[in-house]
Amino acid sequence: MKRISAVLVSLFLLTSTVSANAEDDSTIQVQRPNIVLIMADDLGFETIGAYGGVSYKTPVLDDLARQGVRFEHCYAQPLCTPTRVKLMTGQSNIRNYVDFGVLHRSQKTFANLFRDSGYATCIVGKWQLGTELDGPKHFGFAEHCLWHFETRKERFPNPVLTTNGKTKQYINGEYGPDIVSQYGMDFIRRNIWNGLYPQKQRPTVLAVLPNDPDALPLLSYARFARLGSKKQGLAKIQG
Repeated sequence: MKRISAVLVSLFLLTSTVSANAEDDSTIQVQRPNIVLIMADDLGFETIGAYGGVSYKTPVLDDLARQGVRFEHCYAQPLCTPTRVKLMTGQSNIRNYVDFGVLHRSQKTFANLFRDSGYATCIVGKWQLGTELDGPKHFGFAEHCLWHFETRKERFPNPVLTTNGKTKQYINGEYGPDIVSQYGMDFIRRNIWNGLYPQKQRPTVLAVLPNDPDALPLLSYARFARLGSKKQGLAKIQG
């Protein structure tokens, strides 16, 4: 099982405007934030500059913290699924955790609440909350592009990913984190950055659960192919 040192959750609030007919004198303009929520495996909060970290330079994450919302009090577990269950439901694990890789279908998530209030919702990255094909939709996500859904096969080069209920094995050297990130960006463009038809814009929630902090650079995977097995290659790269 993979360990999680800590969880960084960053809410980046963009501006989304929903307004009534501008010709009506009684027009009331309501602003609802668009939300990008990021949870990263194996990333300690002490490594981020916005939290006082000095060991690494994290300018992009620091910029998100300045422009959005930076949490100073939250809880995580040193395992993947328990923290994901907490994040999704806002409850302590003693209340609703049942098993590794499972989110009980009786639970309501933040995505359920946002969807029911009119938000477009999407999740990309690592799922690990059940294998039911309708799982993401059941838990409030209208769209998804996910690893660890039906299978735990390769996630980085030539990944196996499930996108909106359809599982695909990539075979041409595609890189998993690039694919899920691009899907998330496309989702934002379709729902927010549609300048031609602003009246069709919807307030949006995008949950990003990347594998990247677990990943060696793509170059290292290319070297594995030359060095032999992944285990042997890792030993040579590190040693």
